[in-house]
Amino acid sequence: MISIFQNLFKYIDLFVSSTVRIYRLIFLFPVYSCLWLRNTKFNSNYWGMYRNSFAPLDFFNMLKLYKLKVNDRDLYSRWRRLYKAIKYCEKYANYSKNTFGYKFYEYFSPMKGNIDLLNAEKGQSFFIPHYYLKENQSTWKVFHIYYQPLLHDILHILTGYDTDVDGELNIFAWQQGVSWVPGDIIPLVAGSIHFKKYQSLKDMFKNYRMGKKASEELLTVDFTELFEEDIDVLRKRFNIQTL
Repeated sequence: MISIFQNLFKYIDLFVSSTVRIYRLIFLFPVYSCLWLRNTKFNSNYWGMYRNSFAPLDFFNMLKLYKLKVNDRDLYSRWRRLYKAIKYCEKYANYSKNTFGYKFYEYFSPMKGNIDLLNAEKGQSFFIPHYYLKENQSTWKVFHIYYQPLLHDILHILTGYDTDVDGELNIFAWQQGVSWVPGDIIPLVAGSIHFKKYQSLKDMFKNYRMGKKASEELLTVDFTELFEEDIDVLRKRFNIQTL
């Protein structure tokens, strides 16, 4: 009974505290739009300040994680294992070229030098140190600040979407179906308006619907156990459909 009330208070606290951040949507959006749209690459850091602008809506995302029995320690330990795999990704270069391990090596090997693996080994991300996590245990925090950025990259590998402008817009819309992150709606809409070659709303909704059909196992599986699996087998297993 105590556990039920503790969880309830956590949800209420998350909802109330997150609502305060809605001011970003009103006051910072013009600045964000100006800065981001001047950048020709979609992966501009400016959109990051809007990831949590719709945090009150992420309340429902957290309920989904709770329903799937995804807890803080699971997410945190999976995050650590994935970063360790990135550090030693060269060992997957000898895997068959259609395995998840080889695709993992192909994707992360060129960017490994830009990833803060030292902090990851210490158990902290660029955004939040481990000591803070100990005092603020929250599935929502661990998922969005620690795990989701890596999950985004894993979904790039599984879907085959590239990291160019079109690919990023596709994957963000697709990811909405898997794990709803309302803060990503802003760069999606702004990007689809700015980049004319993207079939804005039509493809956005198609990708969202296909992501919605994907298996919820994508949020709970330990990807470090799948390196020897054929990538096509995994796509079938997770019901991954793309444009």
